[in-house]
Amino acid sequence: MIACISACSSVFARLGKQSLIRRAFTLVELLVVIAIIGVLIALLLPAVQAAREAARRMQCSNNIKQWALALHNHHDTHGDLPAGTNRFIAGGKVSGWGGAVRDRWATTWFLFPFIEQQARYEQGCAALIAAADTGTLPNGTVIGALHPFSAHDFISGTITSLACPSSDNTNAPAGNQTRNSYRTCWGDWVVQNTGGNDVTVSGITSKFSLARGVFWYGLRRNFASISDGTSNTIAVSEGNVGAAQNFDLALKANTIFVPDLNANAAADPNCTFVKVAEPGSRTTYRSDILTAQGTIAKGFRVADGTFTHSGFNTVIPPNGPSCQPSLGSEVQWGYITASSNHTGGVNAGYMDGSARFISDTIDCGDLKVAQTTAMLSRPSIYGVWGALGTCSSGESVTLP
Repeated sequence: MIACISACSSVFARLGKQSLIRRAFTLVELLVVIAIIGVLIALLLPAVQAAREAARRMQCSNNIKQWALALHNHHDTHGDLPAGTNRFIAGGKVSGWGGAVRDRWATTWFLFPFIEQQARYEQGCAALIAAADTGTLPNGTVIGALHPFSAHDFISGTITSLACPSSDNTNAPAGNQTRNSYRTCWGDWVVQNTGGNDVTVSGITSKFSLARGVFWYGLRRNFASISDGTSNTIAVSEGNVGAAQNFDLALKANTIFVPDLNANAAADPNCTFVKVAEPGSRTTYRSDILTAQGTIAKGFRVADGTFTHSGFNTVIPPNGPSCQPSLGSEVQWGYITASSNHTGGVNAGYMDGSARFISDTIDCGDLKVAQTTAMLSRPSIYGVWGALGTCSSGESVTLP
C-alpha cells in the first residue's frame, strides 16, 4: 500500500512538472504576443485620432452654421447684412463708408449680438461713444477713434464659438484681440486696392462693381441681391490661425508676401504650390521667396474688416497658398483662400444657413487665365469654387 502511494505521488509530481513546463511561455511566444499587441495599438490609435478629428470637424461645422444663422438674424433685425468692412458710429450703428481706420470694423464684430456676445457689443458701443471725436460724416454724424486693429477689452480673450477646435493658436494671450478661425467670402475677384483707408463715400460707390461675393468694402447687401440662390452662395469659411503676426512659414495659417505678384495673371505664375511652397510640401512656404517683411498671420484681428485680415476669395483651392504683394497698409488685395487642419478640405457656411464640407480637390477652373474687368459681368472662370463664391453672376452650381 505504501509502495503504491509512493508510486502514485511520483507519477503526479512528474505530471505536475510537465504541466508547468507546458504552461510557460517561450521567448519566441512572448515576442509574438508583444508584436501582436503593438500592431493592434498601431491600428487603434489612428482610429481614435480620426474619431476625435471627426468630432472637432463637427463642432467647427456647428460654429460655422451658427455664424451663418447670425447673418439671418442680423438681416431680420436691420433689414440687411453687415458689410465686409463697416463704419462704426455712435450707438453702434453702421452708415456707409468713410475715410479712416475707424471704418474698418469687420463683419464679425457686427454679428456679436447674434452669437451670444451682446455684452461685449454693448461695451464696445459705449467705448466708441465715449471716444475722442476725430471726424464728421456729411450728414453731421461725429465718429469716434477706437481702431479695430488695436486691442480692446471688448474684443480680448478667447471666444469659443470663433475658434475651430482643429485650428492652431486659437487661445489669445492676455491683452490681445480674440483669435478668429472664420472669414467672410468676398467672391472670386482678386480683390484690388480700392484706395484703402482713404476711399470717400462717393469713391467707394463706383467700386461696388468689383463686388462679386456677398461681402465687400462698405457694401451692405440684402437677400434679394443674392440672385444665384442662397444655397449656392458661400458666406463664410475657415482660416487656420497663425502662430505669430510675422515670419511664420506655415502655409495654411499665413499669407506670404510675393513682391512680383500680378493681380491680373490669376494664380500663375507666382501664387501656386510649385512657386511658393517647399518642394513636395503643402504645408510650408519656401523661405527663399520671403521679403524682409515675411508673412502675416491669419486670424489675429477679429475686429479688423480689411480683406487681408478677415476675408477670402474663391480662386486658389482650399488649403492652398495665400499671397499678397506687400505689407503696406494700403495693400488690400491678394489671393487669400480658406484653410483648415481638417483632413481634405474646409467647412463652409452658406447664405441659406447651412454648413457643408468643401474638398481641397474642388474644381477651380483654369488658374492660368488672366483676370480682366470684362469678367465682372460674366459667370466665374474659377469652376465650381469660383461660382460658389459669387452671389449674382448667373451660376447655379452645387457641390458634386
